[in-house]
Amino acid sequence: MNTEALLLVLSAALCWGAAQTIAKLGLARMDLVSYASIRAGFALLLIVPYGLLVHGFRFTDWGLVGMAAFAGLIDSFFGTLLYMVAIKRTEAHAAAALSNTAPFWGVTTAVLFLGEPARWVTFAAALLVIIGAYLLITPARADPYPRSLRSGLG
Repeated sequence: MNTEALLLVLSAALCWGAAQTIAKLGLARMDLVSYASIRAGFALLLIVPYGLLVHGFRFTDWGLVGMAAFAGLIDSFFGTLLYMVAIKRTEAHAAAALSNTAPFWGVTTAVLFLGEPARWVTFAAALLVIIGAYLLITPARADPYPRSLRSGLG
């Protein structure tokens, strides 16, 4: 992976991680539908002008429009809805850890549906992500230390 792509991916991950924490705070004080609507609406207010600015709205095939709509339904609607319900019901770090098993599902579906090569190292890396998520959500025995910086200050 080149340096620019690496920095872009890490920056995106930082944004997503921060958004998970903000979502936990927002969902604690607001209902799910309102929060999700404001979140999606604000993103739409930014993406449409960006698309117009860079001439990004070119539809060459209506099949591709349907594919994008289907992916949006799965990711932006169902995925976000399920994730926000989970964040309301558990700790943000636990939901974030489990949501980061997405690489495993991405590898599996890419091999099954796109015919991409099934390399053992790719599956091993995806499996390590799942093991890491498990370790993060497994409750510690008697933890003598505060669970967060904020609780340690209070």
